[in-house]
Amino acid sequence: MCVKVVWFSIIKLSDSNPRASGTWISSMYQHLSKVKDVDIIANFYFAPVDKIEIQENAIKEIAVPQDILRKNKESQLTHLIDIIISLNPNLLHVWGTENKWGELLLHNGLSGISKLLEIQGLKFFLQKKEIFYGGLQETLIKKIIGVKELIYPKSKLYSLRSTYEEDGKSEIEVIRQYKYINTQSEWVRTLLKILFPDKSYFKTGIILRDSFLMSPEWFKLHDSKGSGVILTTTSGITYKGLHFLILSMRHVIRLYPNVTLRVAGISIKDRKYRNSAYVNYLLYLIKFYKLEQSIVFLGNLDEYELKAEMYGADVFICSSYSESYCLALAEALSIGVPSIAPYTSALPELISDGNDGYYYPINDEYVCADRILKLLTNKELRLQFSMQSSIKMRQKIMPTKIAEDQAKTYKTIVGDFNKK
Repeated sequence: MCVKVVWFSIIKLSDSNPRASGTWISSMYQHLSKVKDVDIIANFYFAPVDKIEIQENAIKEIAVPQDILRKNKESQLTHLIDIIISLNPNLLHVWGTENKWGELLLHNGLSGISKLLEIQGLKFFLQKKEIFYGGLQETLIKKIIGVKELIYPKSKLYSLRSTYEEDGKSEIEVIRQYKYINTQSEWVRTLLKILFPDKSYFKTGIILRDSFLMSPEWFKLHDSKGSGVILTTTSGITYKGLHFLILSMRHVIRLYPNVTLRVAGISIKDRKYRNSAYVNYLLYLIKFYKLEQSIVFLGNLDEYELKAEMYGADVFICSSYSESYCLALAEALSIGVPSIAPYTSALPELISDGNDGYYYPINDEYVCADRILKLLTNKELRLQFSMQSSIKMRQKIMPTKIAEDQAKTYKTIVGDFNKK
């Protein structure tokens, strides 16, 4: 039997824009489309459109208005359900709980179709104050309010956390109503099994972008003398932990003034009032600790620009306070960049401490700085980490097998659902 699957993702799969988020989902589609007896017949994605738009590409792509849940979109919601039913799928695969797809697809008209809910981010966990604020005190959070937050009050950090808190409650209710759950890490499965022991859980393998899997290992291209360059990828939100990394870097640079931290993912505006309060707080820390010449903001990078930065770096650091996986770290490890991460959430599943990478205790800037220095000053250790991490990740991430396992998951769910 050929299983006909409809996807509900965060991106347009036929979009070749390398800066598009969620590109590993595109990689999964490309490999899964080659698997026998599985047919991905359509992909729905949210877009800045006024009405539902259907495009016939290699796969049927349906752009859906981002505000479809509003009352005035009821007719479009009905139209959306009609389109899904007309496709006559065996299974609906919902990519992510942090978006609105999970809630939309609980519609009664779709009760006769099996559904698989993919867990990508968990807002009900991220909204915890100690996680969301990245260890920063609430008194400080309320102090660092800038012009942008005064103009757009919803952009205040505690307002954003409140949004995560409300979304987290909705997320819990959505998860509660799905029987089949796909997860990307053992940590997520462990967390959810405590809350929802009656679900059927499956594991999604992450297929990295081909440009990382097919590239030469870091130790073959990098200057073994060491450049003193540290690379991180992040965003302008507190739980990604860039403020913590800056505090760690002050210790490193005090001992080795020529070390540079290069930051991908944040663009600094030419006028201070256009930055968020958190970004301006980061700039304050940099100025206070006299790190202006040591930290470089690269803005958003496409995958080729990011890969070039990785080859030029001695160390890659993930400083996030919580990750349900961490694609950037996995990509760095796959090409063998010596890497460091906090020991939290799903990150311990990617690194074997002291063998192919380093961990540091969360919020411990001194141990983090020590791990950075150990790598910067030890060529042999960098080479060891590079060789071991690239071997492990490339053996672990085999696209054909991951796609075949995903196909087996689809067939298992459809078979189980049809027994009822």
